[in-house]
Amino acid sequence: MENRELRIAHFSFKDDYGAMGAAYELHKTLLQKGLKSTFFVREKTRDDDSIVELGYGCSIEERLHRSINRLYFEQNRRNIGTAPINFDCWGIQWDKDIEDRLRAYDILHIHWVACFLSMDNIYQISKLGKPVVWTMHDFHPFTGGCHYPEMCRKYEEDCLECDALKNNYLNITQSILLEKQYKYPKSIQIVTASVWLKEIVARSRVFQNNPCEVIPIGIDVECFIPQDKCKMKQKIGLSPDTKVILVGAQSISQNVKGYIHLKKVLDILKDDLYCRNLIQSKKLVLLIFGYADGTENYGGIIPIINMGFIEDRERLCEIYNAADVFIFPSVQDTFGMTATEAMSCGVPTIAFDVGAMSNVIRSGVNGYKVKINDYSAMASNVIQIVKENPIDAEACRKRIVDFYSLECETEKMLQLYQTLIKNSTVADAEKEEPQKNDELERFVYQCTYEILMGIAPNQYMNTTIQNILLEYSPEFLTPEQKVKKLVERKIFDDKKDIVIYGAGDYGRKTLKELEKYRIHIQGFWDFDERKMGQLIEGHPIWKPIKKEEPNEKVIIVAGMNYVDMIKCLMYLGYLYCEDFY
Repeated sequence: MENRELRIAHFSFKDDYGAMGAAYELHKTLLQKGLKSTFFVREKTRDDDSIVELGYGCSIEERLHRSINRLYFEQNRRNIGTAPINFDCWGIQWDKDIEDRLRAYDILHIHWVACFLSMDNIYQISKLGKPVVWTMHDFHPFTGGCHYPEMCRKYEEDCLECDALKNNYLNITQSILLEKQYKYPKSIQIVTASVWLKEIVARSRVFQNNPCEVIPIGIDVECFIPQDKCKMKQKIGLSPDTKVILVGAQSISQNVKGYIHLKKVLDILKDDLYCRNLIQSKKLVLLIFGYADGTENYGGIIPIINMGFIEDRERLCEIYNAADVFIFPSVQDTFGMTATEAMSCGVPTIAFDVGAMSNVIRSGVNGYKVKINDYSAMASNVIQIVKENPIDAEACRKRIVDFYSLECETEKMLQLYQTLIKNSTVADAEKEEPQKNDELERFVYQCTYEILMGIAPNQYMNTTIQNILLEYSPEFLTPEQKVKKLVERKIFDDKKDIVIYGAGDYGRKTLKELEKYRIHIQGFWDFDERKMGQLIEGHPIWKPIKKEEPNEKVIIVAGMNYVDMIKCLMYLGYLYCEDFY
């Protein structure tokens, strides 16, 4: 198959910056080469017709999972320095339309998809019989929920007793890890941006048997180019002879981003005689861009200029070029785009000898790398560059152009796509339904009960259940929409009786919608004593009864007093989103 005939579907939570922006740049480059590429996202930020926004669903199940993610994961972290942790069951509503659309593609390429594609979604994508590529932008795809585990390596075993969560209810992290093992096929082609991450993936419980290729993230070297340093300094209000130390700030509270290390390096700098003289003559500045709230006091007596978040890439290029040296303090980053962009502009970079920087930086050529926690060495290298400027800007840039450009990434990715299509086979075993995870269902059931009762952790006392869970759009409140969604999800089983819970106007409308699909019901449930024994279109009305094992009913809740009705069913032993909808 020729490259121009290739059809690629990309999946990314957004299309804006960081890992998601890198995925979009790859997609855009493929389009420029004449390939047919579509970029599927949860949230769209660019005016680009090749980006398809799938958005947020309004079903009760998705709202529930979003609430669980917020209350039991995001707000349940042990400390603010811990990287995000996500509930992997939160995904998009899979239906026949999406499935049919994706079948038209030759390659399905997954990027950063936390809070976009669930474990079930990944499994559903893998069942389409097309080669699946997954670029690892952090650790999340192969852990029990965390994005960066710091020193923890439990993802290699079982993710039991997660240290990042205050309360690990029912050891949910272990259940998530097991679910990934069951649902992620061994045929998924893993891509990492560095040898370092490839070795980590090879030790993971989830992907240790998957094929893995190293393809570094590509930088737009046509955008990030060297410019006149003196002019760029003047453009931000500095004299041409001012020495500028540049840092790109993102999530400064996260331990793995290393900003606590940066502060220690700056403390050493301000005690250096050469730097003190520069400070006294107002010739040394710490320039920061990105999400830099909280860095105001990092420089101490070193003046700080905070440029804020820079969306315009030409402006960002100017800021890189105003710098004499770039510091990248991360201790567990899967690549380091800001560092690579700086080097593409000819700016020498100082980083810890870890992650992709171990490969990207050649000491003395495009910067220096030092051992983790060796603040003195990092500070010495910064001083050396500021004082003597031993790094040649052209050689610094050439290293990036030759090995880390968008063109390099795209060509390697196309070669991988072609190889996968040529060798594409889908084992029958991978098409089989995975084993059901009862622990995950128990976790969802427990969380749902606590949320409904108003006793969930981190749940504000003045926040009603309607605010948290049941803020339906008007469309979903209609029986037409509800029945349509349940039919699409194949909820109705010929072996089970269908019961409508609610014998009012809502229940009558629900009955009419079911009849359009030729779905027959056993009858109605209602707690109103006055309705007992009556008939609606020949269907009797009873009081709700306790759940029996096994449950032979599918219950459709049809009433405006939804919250109380749900509480009642849960009290009777029925499971949320399994026995009733």
